[in-house]
Amino acid sequence: DALTRGAQARPRALADTSATTDSLARATRAVVRSLADTSTTTDAIVRVGMLFSSLVENFPGTSLSARWFNDGVDPYTVAGNALSLEATSWNYSVAATRDTYQLLGSSVFCKFTVPGPDDGEREFGIALFQVGGTGGGLGYDHVDFYWANDYSPAGFNASITQGGVLTNVANLPWTGPQTVWLRIRESAGTIYWDTSTDGLTWTNFGSTAYSIAEDLQLSAYAGWDGGPGPAPSPSYGVIASIN
Repeated sequence: DALTRGAQARPRALADTSATTDSLARATRAVVRSLADTSTTTDAIVRVGMLFSSLVENFPGTSLSARWFNDGVDPYTVAGNALSLEATSWNYSVAATRDTYQLLGSSVFCKFTVPGPDDGEREFGIALFQVGGTGGGLGYDHVDFYWANDYSPAGFNASITQGGVLTNVANLPWTGPQTVWLRIRESAGTIYWDTSTDGLTWTNFGSTAYSIAEDLQLSAYAGWDGGPGPAPSPSYGVIASIN
C-alpha cells in the first residue's frame, strides 16, 4: 500500500511547522494513493488541457457521475446537489475528477461545509493534483486548501508543493459559519486562496508565486486523523456548487 499508516503522535499547535507539514503529508498520501492507482485512473482521464473555470459540477442525483471517481475506502453520499465525504478512518475518503485542468489564468471555487464539533481530529479539503508528477518527495506537485480541527485553533490552511518543495502559505483560524466558499485562482504567476461567506464577495486568504505548468485534477478529501482504526463517531465534510 502506497500509504504508510504509522501511529505518529500529532502535534496540536498550528504554529508548529512540523505539525502542519506532517498533516499535509498524510492527506497528500491519501490523495496520491487514489490518483496513482493506475487501475482506476490511467484509462479514465479522457480530456486534458481545459481551464479549471470550465469545470461545473452541482452533484445531481444520488451517486457520483462518470466524470468522478472515488477511492472506495470511506463512505460518501450524493444528495441534495452536494457530495458528502465521511471522515471515518485514517485512510481518508477521496473523490477526484477524471479529467485534468489548467490553473494558469483560471480559477476554481466551491461551496464548502466543514464538519461540526467533535473529537477534534478531522480534516477536510480540496486539492489540485498533478497526475504522475515528477517533483521531489511524493513526486506530485499540488495545491491544497483544507480545514482541520486537529490543531488548536481549528481553521483553514493553504499550501502548495512545487518541484517537491512544500510551502505552507497561510493558516486562518475560523470561527465563522460552517458553510463557506473557497476559491483557488492564478493570475500573472501568482496563486491566490480566497474565502467568501456568500460566493460573491471574496477575501484573499494567502498568495505565493506559482510555477506549476502541468494539468491538474481536482480532488476532495476527508479523514479522521486520530490514529489507526476507526473514528469514535462519523463526521462529514460537504462540497457543492463547483464553479
